[in-house]
Amino acid sequence: MVKDNIQQYIAGITLEFDRCQDMSIYSAEQIAAVMKLKRNTVSGYLNQLAAEGSLVKINSRPVYFLERAALEQALGVPVYADSFSSPEEVRGLKSEACEEQDVFSSLTGSHGSLRQVINQMKIAVKYPPNGLPILIQGNTGVGKSHIAQLAWQYAVSQGILKPDAPFLTFNCAQYYNNAELLSSNLFGYIKGSFTGASSDKTGLLEDADNGILFMDEVHRLSPEGQEKLFTFLDKGVFRRMGETSGWRTSRVRFIFASNLDSSGYMLQTLFRRIPIVVKIPDLKDRVREEKLQMIYLYFIREAKNLGQPVLVSRTVLSDMLEFQYEGNIGELINIVQYVCGNALINSRDSRIRVTRACYPAYLLAQIPARMGGSEQSGEIEIAPDARVNSLVRLSDPGAALEDEFFSGLLQAYQLVKTGQTGRRQFESELDRVLDRYLDQLYFRKQNYGKEDLSYLDQILEQVFRQMEFQSGVTVASGPRFSLALHLTYRRACPWDEADGCRELYQLAQYIRDVYPDESRLGEHLSVNLQQQLEQRCTQKDKLFFTVFFRNIQVRSFVSRTRSLILCHATPQPAASPTSATAFSSFRCLRQWICPWISRRER
Repeated sequence: MVKDNIQQYIAGITLEFDRCQDMSIYSAEQIAAVMKLKRNTVSGYLNQLAAEGSLVKINSRPVYFLERAALEQALGVPVYADSFSSPEEVRGLKSEACEEQDVFSSLTGSHGSLRQVINQMKIAVKYPPNGLPILIQGNTGVGKSHIAQLAWQYAVSQGILKPDAPFLTFNCAQYYNNAELLSSNLFGYIKGSFTGASSDKTGLLEDADNGILFMDEVHRLSPEGQEKLFTFLDKGVFRRMGETSGWRTSRVRFIFASNLDSSGYMLQTLFRRIPIVVKIPDLKDRVREEKLQMIYLYFIREAKNLGQPVLVSRTVLSDMLEFQYEGNIGELINIVQYVCGNALINSRDSRIRVTRACYPAYLLAQIPARMGGSEQSGEIEIAPDARVNSLVRLSDPGAALEDEFFSGLLQAYQLVKTGQTGRRQFESELDRVLDRYLDQLYFRKQNYGKEDLSYLDQILEQVFRQMEFQSGVTVASGPRFSLALHLTYRRACPWDEADGCRELYQLAQYIRDVYPDESRLGEHLSVNLQQQLEQRCTQKDKLFFTVFFRNIQVRSFVSRTRSLILCHATPQPAASPTSATAFSSFRCLRQWICPWISRRER
């Protein structure tokens, strides 16, 4: 009864943890005083509850105790670890979760083929005071308008724009042969400026004030329209049609889009006024994992529309990975909708089954002869609430490498934790699991973009150069390339931190305790990669880095300086002036070097 009362009391005060200024209320001494119990009694129950997993410990001085379920409610994030080093580390869980709430993270390929595109979009939105004009190039259907919409959401989420800031779309193709209509819509007009202008009217430049104006197919603007737009971009002023004096101003962020190389179709005066140009790749040029993620994403969307799961044969999934989508993502969405609709009207029971029979005729012609014949056995159920990453791991052996790797680590940990194996067997198993994981990455390296792999290898070269200066670690090109392969896979198949479990965090704590040097290197690598790649490293990442550094045996590189021996010798007699001078110099050197070593060790 006392134990339950203690847990209930701690749960109550833990709900206020995020706003609490006085951490002493979570100490055993303070809890005992409030509940009018002996401190030893309370301390015993607290440690018992912590061992059971009901409480989380903060190993500071004094030690603090938080109730796990209440802490998760207070922070709004799951808490897997059993202990933390400081209250700030606990609060950091919330900030890490907030970092992940980047609207661009929902975009397939945000850490892969679209990484640079998104980075440049953020630059264009954030640049003070009114952002930078940006031109998005890409063929029809690659998602230019969707990315522009996400840029507006990002600006709002970052506090750059107000929640009610306008996002307006203007399709320049509609006004290709009518410069007057273009000007009237873009700049507005005054009463009487042309036949039918019975009153003043604002244009899009005024309507989009303090917001974003997305101008699609900008290459279709007439030269006259481009000149007027250049004047506004250059000077920030404009006039409505019919105005002859005075200037109007508007604070508008421009996002332009074109499905052509606009440098050959736009006036150079306007094109040079757009400092950022990005290109979105076609769907056929995306890596396999990104294609699979998008296929599942749109099947989940249709399952939600239909209000029931959709069963998709494995053959259909294989086919859809091989199709040539001339209309890119737009065509993929249409195909998914078509096959789901066809399956719905032709289903023999209440279940919706998508097979090759559901294809439109033109898709059947794209199926290679080697894929002909009977369909592969098996199908995958896609529920309305399914998660893309889980489905990818279910259907793609390459995407399941993460599960296999961490399952192997956990099995090795359980054996050493229960005393069934010793330290040496545990280390051998770590090496085996890591080597198998890296071997499979080598076999699959052709599935990843060569540019991404080369880029990450160069980033790692810079990072390890910094770490060599900071920690004295030297990593050869072979292990560095293995790590680049891992990061390429990691970005193509994002690891889901929500799949972590308490046992995984216990394993991470054990690894940190047993391999402190390698763990510190893993932390250093995580920090440097976060700075270089603008991608948060999760608990799983840090655990992987620690195991990686242990595997390549970096301990000899990071061993602490134990002593420094300084000697001097002279063939002359001990009483000679030269010997006395040498001994004096040696003593001065010792007085200087010892404090330096002490500072370095700290």
